[in-house]
Amino acid sequence: RLADRTDLVALLGVDTVPARVDGVVWRAVDLRDPELATRLRGATTLVHLAPPPDPSTPVTVRRALTVDAAEAVLGAARELKARAVLCTSADVYGARPDHPVPLGDATPLCEAADPDGLVGDHLAVEQLCAAARRTGVDVTVLRPAPVVGLSPSLDGHRLRQLAGPRLLAVRGFEPLWQLCHVED
Repeated sequence: RLADRTDLVALLGVDTVPARVDGVVWRAVDLRDPELATRLRGATTLVHLAPPPDPSTPVTVRRALTVDAAEAVLGAARELKARAVLCTSADVYGARPDHPVPLGDATPLCEAADPDGLVGDHLAVEQLCAAARRTGVDVTVLRPAPVVGLSPSLDGHRLRQLAGPRLLAVRGFEPLWQLCHVED
């Protein structure tokens, strides 16, 4: 979609393996490259949408792919005086019954996450973003949330359960549900 816009001067894609997208100039670069800012000279906005890592990846490798890359992108944005857009996940808020609905940007992040888990990686990236903001970097964080959509053609039984007067639960366990209406 960005490549189709006429108000952008140029669009540069960066990955270890260049892709083929019309209107995008690709450079094969590891985001953790210490010369990242030099390789991105002239960029005014850096968008880092790291794919979700495989949870079975060893913690140290996964952490290097997520947190170290985010730190390098934020450092390059600082050096280039560029805006930075990074992606974590809505899981950084945790699922708590005392959260207001809808969640605002000022909602406290979950601090009880497993530091070696994916949420721990996302929280570490959020901390880097907060630190970068304090040094003057214009940072935007996208926090997508997974949404499960059910239609009668896919799973009529589950859809009927969610549409019923009660939701199923396991005795002795109080589940935390977050539901999104189809019109939202």
